[in-house]
Amino acid sequence: MKASWCHLRDLADVELGYKSLQNEFFYLSRDTIEQFGIENEYLQDIFKFRDLDNQEFFQKPSQTTWLFYCRKNETDLRGTGALKYIRAMAKRPAAVKRQGGDKHATIQDALEEQGGKRWYAPKASPKGAQIWLRKAFAGIFAPFLFESAVTVDQRCNRILPKDDITWKELAAAMTTSLFPLALEADGACSMGGGALEWKTKSLRTAKVIDLRRFEDRQRSELVALAEDVWKTTTPVDFNKNLVNKPLEELDNYVLALLGNPVSREMLYADLHATVKGRIEKAKVRKARSQVQDNANVEEVASAIAQVIQPFLDAHRFPEDFYPSNSASQSLELPENAELTITAEQFMSHGHLRVEDVNGNIVLEIGNSAMYIELITRALLIGRRRFSVPVEENVVSTTLSEIFPWLRTLKKEISEAVNTSALGSRFEDQLIEAILQELRISPAAFEPEMWASSSITLTV
Repeated sequence: MKASWCHLRDLADVELGYKSLQNEFFYLSRDTIEQFGIENEYLQDIFKFRDLDNQEFFQKPSQTTWLFYCRKNETDLRGTGALKYIRAMAKRPAAVKRQGGDKHATIQDALEEQGGKRWYAPKASPKGAQIWLRKAFAGIFAPFLFESAVTVDQRCNRILPKDDITWKELAAAMTTSLFPLALEADGACSMGGGALEWKTKSLRTAKVIDLRRFEDRQRSELVALAEDVWKTTTPVDFNKNLVNKPLEELDNYVLALLGNPVSREMLYADLHATVKGRIEKAKVRKARSQVQDNANVEEVASAIAQVIQPFLDAHRFPEDFYPSNSASQSLELPENAELTITAEQFMSHGHLRVEDVNGNIVLEIGNSAMYIELITRALLIGRRRFSVPVEENVVSTTLSEIFPWLRTLKKEISEAVNTSALGSRFEDQLIEAILQELRISPAAFEPEMWASSSITLTV
């Protein structure tokens, strides 16, 4: 029976990967799990796009992230690490959408607005699949394959074959060079940088060979040829025009089923030329505008920084955030020198070491974790000469006061960026340049400094 084409949605359900709505709260590292003692029953495995290897078909990523998955009432969580984590994170500043402004004060506020009986319960259930596909492509189009079903975050699309199609049959069809040709023909380049974008809704209409028209023996042969590709080769980068023998055999078989509408050599030549042309065009366009763009960004960033600087000068952290009659300690570090900060947490204790570019230690302190965090955040905000409270209750209060202030500072910067003449596509670049002008590290705005037991930053 001669093969034909159909839409991907005819063979599979296509859905966006897991969307947590607040990654800072729901995505946990091993260190965070151990820090709060979060029980296994409140954890589910999840992989992030960065965990996947585009040089392999079958994925065997190391587990680095877990999903916090708790739907119990707080009264049923007494004495658990899960409840300790919920209460510790509730009042932390929430991450917001770039276009959404600074609307939500805390993680609890943001998640309560999303609805649901319990704000800390995930709004979606994680769904597994053995086939996952990235949302944007350069020269590699190969699907990510797993021997057993896994959950991946929203930077990938979940491809779940329908009842009459096995996952290996569908993965085989997506491994042929006809699949990237179909994607290349109808994809969008709206993401910039030459990336070919396929949003979840659009991907459902991507063209693929209709496996329903294959006889059982043809499906078996298709899978056998694809397995040879998966097990003996790496995914082809069509920007480089490197095709291997197992893929050639798979493509020959499928082209024959289609009646050989085009030669394999022409298929490869056209696909390579299209991919390479897309990427090269983006490089040329970027190179032409980069010099002028950089000049404009630096000029605007300098102007915005001058407007923001009085706000910083009027709210010195931490001195202006605790009573003047409190016991304090003065610290002084080199003003115009690049410093490397290493802060470590051991349970409730912390250790801070600050070194100059030559490796000389300019400050080393061991104290409570809150005290170390207070000093570290002051350094991240650009302070080099300041005083800190020494009484633990004052330290705790002072540290809590920084988060509303940081939200206000972030809002001041965002509003200045939004009203600038550069436009939204320079937003990240402009914010980075402004922070450099103000000598503020982006890490200063992170709500959870101890996401891992140790941080090392150069400021």
